[in-house]
Amino acid sequence: MSEQVTIRLGRDYDQPIQWLVYSSTEDEVIASGEIANAEELNQLTERCAGKTVDVLVPASSLTLTTVTLPEKGHRQALKALPFMLEEELAQDVEQLHFVVGPIEGNQASVAVVAKQLMAGWLAWLADAEISARRIVVDALALPWQPQQWSMVEMDGQWLIRQQQAIALAVDKSWLTMIAAKTVAHCAEQEVDTPVVAAYSPLDLPMMDVQQQTLELPMLTLAKGAASAPMNLLVGEFAPKREYFKHIQVWKKVAAVLVVCFVLGVINNGIQWYRYSQQAQQTQQQSIDIYKKMFNSTPRAGLLRTQIDSKLRELQGGQGGSQVFAIMDTLDPAFDKVPQLKLTGIRYDANRGELRLSIKAPNFSQVEQFEQLAKEDFQVSTGSMNNSDELITGTITIKEF
Repeated sequence: MSEQVTIRLGRDYDQPIQWLVYSSTEDEVIASGEIANAEELNQLTERCAGKTVDVLVPASSLTLTTVTLPEKGHRQALKALPFMLEEELAQDVEQLHFVVGPIEGNQASVAVVAKQLMAGWLAWLADAEISARRIVVDALALPWQPQQWSMVEMDGQWLIRQQQAIALAVDKSWLTMIAAKTVAHCAEQEVDTPVVAAYSPLDLPMMDVQQQTLELPMLTLAKGAASAPMNLLVGEFAPKREYFKHIQVWKKVAAVLVVCFVLGVINNGIQWYRYSQQAQQTQQQSIDIYKKMFNSTPRAGLLRTQIDSKLRELQGGQGGSQVFAIMDTLDPAFDKVPQLKLTGIRYDANRGELRLSIKAPNFSQVEQFEQLAKEDFQVSTGSMNNSDELITGTITIKEF
């Protein structure tokens, strides 16, 4: 069964949102309803999974107009479209999204919507993990024929599609005035007054109203969304093509593989003691421990070489994993006593002891570090010297 989901957003985040699931093959409504606001869009995430999603936005939130193009050079004129409409628009053209619709002769249909609105609508959908095939103006999803208006009532307003790509939304109280002006204009121009195809009950005596088969207004719009003349998802708001999505997925996989390879090289001589950690965390952990052990920052690309060299200095190439395990456990203690600095380090594999040469501004930092280290190790302090207002000495760390 081929199902499509149609979602009609409001202009603002806290406005109600209508939705409908329709089967085109069975020509029936599977489900429909209304949610309170955009925050509840995640209630539709599962319904939208694996289905075509068309999103409607209110005609009252944007401008639909036409522009007269020069006899020649249509392509160049379309590039200058924002500036051709600049005087008619209330906002800076840089803040507006322009969508060109059907062009008949030298008349181009144009939709203009604030970029902020577009970004907001897309953000609401993204937060709910909903991917839209199209975003169209709700009134332009109504059926349409030349010399005909199509009208339907939604939420106390009437959506009116007047031309192929011209539509509006008005309060019911305005209908009589709009009809009167239309009849007068047509009489002045000596043209026929358009017939009104009404998809909701409508009483408009001054115009020829042809009542259509009544159905859910959202169903009427859902059926016409796919053939609407303009899709707002163009230009900077165009969705990424599917193969770009696949590339992005494989780029992430490749990045993970590269990180894992680098970590494997870096930790060639180190036994893994935290297999549950993520690869990137482990790499950063190795760098942090190196800084604390040797009081320097490893050069980019030379971390493994420098670690091997330092470990050979510590104890003939033995005990490397124990050193890193001890230093990792001591890491919180170093963080809590940042004034205490390492000036040297030596590991005695025979005795299982790690001797830290340290310096600190005063004895209180040394004592604080000792107390923290004693939570995990046997700690003994060697002789301490006090010169030039700096304490230097040795702390021996041994596992229980």
